[in-house]
Amino acid sequence: MFVKRIMLLLSMVIVYCALMLGFMFVDLPIALWIYNADSMFGRFFEIIGTLPMPVVGVFSCVAWILTCDRQRKVGAALNCFFGVLLLAYFVFYAYRSFANALPEGKIPMLVVTFLWIPASVILSVKLIKSGKRAGLRRAAIIGVTGCGAAVFGPMLLKEFMSRPRFNTLEDPVGEFTYWFARQPHTALSVNSSFPSGHAAQAATCMATLLIPLFAEKHRTKRFYWIALCATIGFTLCVMISRMILGMHYATDVITGAALTVFAMTVAFAVTERTAGACATDM
Repeated sequence: MFVKRIMLLLSMVIVYCALMLGFMFVDLPIALWIYNADSMFGRFFEIIGTLPMPVVGVFSCVAWILTCDRQRKVGAALNCFFGVLLLAYFVFYAYRSFANALPEGKIPMLVVTFLWIPASVILSVKLIKSGKRAGLRRAAIIGVTGCGAAVFGPMLLKEFMSRPRFNTLEDPVGEFTYWFARQPHTALSVNSSFPSGHAAQAATCMATLLIPLFAEKHRTKRFYWIALCATIGFTLCVMISRMILGMHYATDVITGAALTVFAMTVAFAVTERTAGACATDM
């Protein structure tokens, strides 16, 4: 099974490279054709596009803390420390992202987030008591990995690449830059185009596919395909909305979503191998 995961990862890398090579030549034509700063579709998904990250991030961090091995005191202390640190940062980042998209929604965002924290605690404790600790732990690791990639991946690449956003160009044709061309670092680099943070955060909704790890009743092909179609559909809508508003090019949103999906797939493969090794030892 682990070999299959490695093949899947290699396939993902090949597909990503092919997409980036292909869209590199149509980035500008697509942007010129699709741009509409007043799009209600674009505005709607700009607002809700970052919501999956705090939902997944909060639950994953809470589950990460509660499922650590209490017998290893040092390890448990480190788990709790980093779990709380990540939880606080995810909440802060979600608040800032949502406030940028909808300034009047800052307080509701905080209220919903902090209501979700105790709800996550209650749900996690219930799952642990029902004997789902191992599956919940694995889902937590994958969720934290995905959210970490969605937050820190674009942040680091934006600083390094500094690609100007399409909607900031006075002469789009003359000032267009390719995704691989590093631009001079400026004070606005953190707000650069490549890659898309919205797409990366939207893709964290793929964590829905992890529910069967700790909920046996959802281990069905029907649930899997419904969840897969819903999460892919949502992520694509967010990706398209970012291009419509001129905030990102096609290669930006492809890379943003790919960061999260690839990170979660790697974590899934690693935890699968670890779980298999533990089962063999037992």
